[in-house]
Amino acid sequence: INDDGTYTINMIATYLDDQSQPVDVTTPVELTINNVAPTATFANSGSVTEGSDGSSVSVSFSSQFDPSGADTAAGFTYDFFFSNDSDPSWMNRTDASFTVPASYLSEDGDLLVRGVIKDKDGGATEYVTTIQITEDEPEIQLVADPTEISEGVELQLIATVIDQGNEDLEQIIVDWGDGVVETIADLSQPMGHVYTDNGSPTIELSLWSDGIKYTQTLGVTVTNSNPGISDLATPSGTILEGDLVRLTGLIEELGTDDSFEIEVDWGDGTQETYAIAAGSISFEVTHAYANEGSYSIGATIRDDDGGSSDPATTSVDIANAAPMVQLSTNRSSILEGDEITLSGII
Repeated sequence: INDDGTYTINMIATYLDDQSQPVDVTTPVELTINNVAPTATFANSGSVTEGSDGSSVSVSFSSQFDPSGADTAAGFTYDFFFSNDSDPSWMNRTDASFTVPASYLSEDGDLLVRGVIKDKDGGATEYVTTIQITEDEPEIQLVADPTEISEGVELQLIATVIDQGNEDLEQIIVDWGDGVVETIADLSQPMGHVYTDNGSPTIELSLWSDGIKYTQTLGVTVTNSNPGISDLATPSGTILEGDLVRLTGLIEELGTDDSFEIEVDWGDGTQETYAIAAGSISFEVTHAYANEGSYSIGATIRDDDGGSSDPATTSVDIANAAPMVQLSTNRSSILEGDEITLSGII
């Protein structure tokens, strides 16, 4: 019997009567054949990387068997369930293989897939296979705008993360390579940074996804900016020879970590160099002129990286100072008729 069902079996017994004639006796018997569910091997095509990167994975039945030739000839149907989810389009399929929907491959981990093979009579056998979805290492792209920049000018860093998975970034840290480390909320906007000194820093961007740290680096060039002097001036009003003249000015420097030397030509044959601390934005130096006259003063500033300014100039008028005499006597009191000595300093 090749199929399940209820069958009537007629049993015929033949015997000889007393006349030696054959006599048939028929007795019907009912026989019920129960359906046997089909069996098969259910497996997946292997591990897959998370995300929609063009790779795919499928599940399939093979080595199908049913003791009923009728059931085998009629063919089998298949149901598929992903993470216990069902969909009408995944049910009662005649194709023994099915490609896993991409939406179930978006995150790493183990995906449980159930498959059911059914015969025409409703006999069914369920199987389970597990697909390993591996972590996709994100690709970090860093672009600096520009890659060569002067100290004191803001650099824009653009970071793009290409990750086939849908995991959120747990933490983002950027090390600018100059001692400044920042935690970034997200990468949707360019990140700005100002380098205060020249050099060749290496930027390192670190991010964490699923507890795993990923990094990318980018080298940039920060060039020295030349310092400058503005508002070079001496006090207004009358300045006498011998008085101290205050020379003041503002320092223009984009690199705030630079220290300086200012060289002043006072215009009277005297040249002096003054050290100025890093971070200074102004200076004041003094000089005394021995003689009256009009003097042209020139000043040049250099930073500790060799950058120098164009000369800045100003002038000062020194007026003649009336001579002064200091008189003294050798005695504070004398008698009339005595001699006293008077001396003086001009």
